[in-house]
Amino acid sequence: MTTQTKKSPGRPKKTQDKPKQVEVQPERLEKFKGTSIRGGLDDAPIKKKFIKRKERVEQHKEYEVIKGGGIVFMLPLSLGMATTIRVGHLVGQQSIMELKKAVSTAIILAVLMSLVIASLTFILKNSIAALYSPDPTVIALAASLLILACFYQVSDAIQVVSACALRGMKVTKPVFFITFIAYWPIGFGLGAVLGLTNWLVPAMGAHGFWIGIIAGLSVAAILLAIILKRTLLKFETMVRV
Repeated sequence: MTTQTKKSPGRPKKTQDKPKQVEVQPERLEKFKGTSIRGGLDDAPIKKKFIKRKERVEQHKEYEVIKGGGIVFMLPLSLGMATTIRVGHLVGQQSIMELKKAVSTAIILAVLMSLVIASLTFILKNSIAALYSPDPTVIALAASLLILACFYQVSDAIQVVSACALRGMKVTKPVFFITFIAYWPIGFGLGAVLGLTNWLVPAMGAHGFWIGIIAGLSVAAILLAIILKRTLLKFETMVRV
C-alpha cells in the first residue's frame, strides 16, 4: 500500500504594504518658520493674517520691505555663523585674548556693515521699492517703510552676532528666552498694538508693526550684549583659575 502524504498548505505570502505617502502641507510648515534666529518678525506667513485686513496697496508695500529685509539680513547672519565657528575653536583652545579679539572684531564689522546697509537703503529707497512694483503709490509707501527699516539695522546686526557668539560658547538657554521675549511679546505684541488698535496711538498700520520690530530688536541687542560680556568675564576667570 502506498501512503499518500498530505502536503501541508503553504503559508500565504505576505503582501508588502506600500509605504503611505505623507502629504506635506506647505501652509502648515510656514507657521514654524518663525522659530529661526530672527524669530519670524518679518516672516510673511505670520503677518499675512493681519495684513489681510488692509488694502491691496498696504499688502504690496509690506511684502516689498519684507523681501528686501530678508535679503539684506543674510549679510549679518553669515558673519554671525562664521563667528560661531571661530568662537567655538577658541573656546576649545582656551585662548581668552584671541576670543575677546574675535568677538569684538565681529561686532565692529557687524556695526560697520549695518551702517553701510542703512545708508544705502536710505539713499536708494525709491529705487529698491521700484524693483518690486511700478505703481507710484506703492513705491512711495514702501519707501517710507524702508526708512524705518534703516533704524533697526545696527541693533539687528549686534543681536545676531552676539547670539551666534554665545552659541559658539555653548550658551543657548539665555539666548532663547531673550530672543523669544524680545521678538514676540515686545516686538510683535507692540507692533500689533500700534498697527491695529487705538490703545496708545491711532492705528498706524504697517508702520506700527515695523516700530515694534525696531523696539524688539533693540531690546534683544542690549540684553544679548550684556550676557555676552558677562560670559566672556566668566570664561576669563575660569581660564585663569
